[in-house]
Amino acid sequence: MPEPVQHTDADAQSGTLAEYARQFTSLLDRHKTDYSGTDSSALLFALHGETFALPATTIVEVLLPPKIHSIPGCANRLATGLVNYRGELTVCASLDKLLNLRALPRRPDAPARLIIVVWQSSMMGFVADEVFGVARFRKDSLGSLPASINTADGLVLGVLEAAGRLASVLSVDALFAALHHPPPLKESP
Repeated sequence: MPEPVQHTDADAQSGTLAEYARQFTSLLDRHKTDYSGTDSSALLFALHGETFALPATTIVEVLLPPKIHSIPGCANRLATGLVNYRGELTVCASLDKLLNLRALPRRPDAPARLIIVVWQSSMMGFVADEVFGVARFRKDSLGSLPASINTADGLVLGVLEAAGRLASVLSVDALFAALHHPPPLKESP
């Protein structure tokens, strides 16, 4: 009976697996992005023609919008309804009303997405007209807000330039606080 073959580290280094690993590592090194100058990341999305960003650490999932069920007798104008997110009823908020955005028709080629956000022990969802992806940035590189944006409510922290877009970075604290205690209704411009 033949003896089992014993492999040494030198044998593993000379085989095709080692060559594949070397090629794969080389390919990854060529496409590596330098994130050393960044300390944050945000999901960029569109609402009514405006670009916004939320910290990526608060995003649970982005998916096709399911049916939104109305909440009978709900006095909170920011709660558009409930969605069944993985078996859990989750409030679907109307960020366009909170941000006082003018209603614009959605681009037919832009797929709407439900974005599920978590903050501390609360979760909510909202429908975005389009999702652009995740951008990395430095917190201290956020631009100041234009005078046309109301900063009193604390909803917008600053402006981020990423992926060829200017995005208003939203405060998750302020979003969840507004959902629990809606501000008075504002008139649209």
